[in-house]
Amino acid sequence: AAEMRCALRAVALWWFFHLPCRALRCAQEGAGDDTGPSSARLHLDYSSRAADGWTGGAGSHATSDAVGSAGRVAVCIAGQRRVFLDEDIQHGYLKNLHRPGYEYFISTDAPVDLRRCSIGRYVRSVTVKEMYADPSLKEPCPPGTHMHRHLLPMVSRFTACYDEMLKNEQERGFQYTHVLRVRPDHMFLQRFPSPAELLQRIGTDIVQLDDHVATASRRFAVAVLLSPKRAYSVCHDLKEWSRACNATVSNLERSNRKAPCCPMRMVINYEKSNVTLAGFRFGHNVLGTCVLALKKGAHHSCR
Repeated sequence: AAEMRCALRAVALWWFFHLPCRALRCAQEGAGDDTGPSSARLHLDYSSRAADGWTGGAGSHATSDAVGSAGRVAVCIAGQRRVFLDEDIQHGYLKNLHRPGYEYFISTDAPVDLRRCSIGRYVRSVTVKEMYADPSLKEPCPPGTHMHRHLLPMVSRFTACYDEMLKNEQERGFQYTHVLRVRPDHMFLQRFPSPAELLQRIGTDIVQLDDHVATASRRFAVAVLLSPKRAYSVCHDLKEWSRACNATVSNLERSNRKAPCCPMRMVINYEKSNVTLAGFRFGHNVLGTCVLALKKGAHHSCR
């Protein structure tokens, strides 16, 4: 009898850890917007709480319904997939970025095998869409204006994160406390501060690291996820640049490469209230030494 009970327990444990997630549904969208053709969105509900197949220890973390001191954070991972599923990238996401209460919305150019994703059980949606740049976006802005419009396809990916976040909030009857935007090629080498910690440390409503990272309270989610597409789609004059840069700008070069300050700061011009924004270069050590790196091929630049 004892041997039989032991065998039954073993079968039950195997079934629990190998049961696939329930309720997977994939929907094809209709005609795409001005950034490209139609997209595919994968909506996920990991109601079984089974392990997601990651051998790095994802099964030991709290489920996505658990909320820690960092609050409920909607994390947008937007960009080309390329190195995202590399083991070192996935190790950093789970060990150094993830916290209880974090949920992820992925917007990329190729399907993502969540079985290879260390944070797979916390992913709420995956949007796969090719982005195409209009050749006219590579042309310089008219005299007296400037913007890096060639980056419009990149920032257009952020909107899918916002749409899916909003849908998730409405379906589940709650609202996230913060939003965080990162890239698939980011390597988190040490513990990355939560949005609440980073915002308190810097003392502003929005914190940006170039166009790589942005975080804010849920109140400013539009500025982090929607306004970039608006900002990068048009050229901006001296007055708009002066406000974005928080400094008097008296001259604008026609070159597509040089801007008075990081173009992502332009999102502040779409906020009706007085919003404070702190922007840092990606290589700035505001996070500490070697906390975040950008992986290119087999190499990365430690920041």
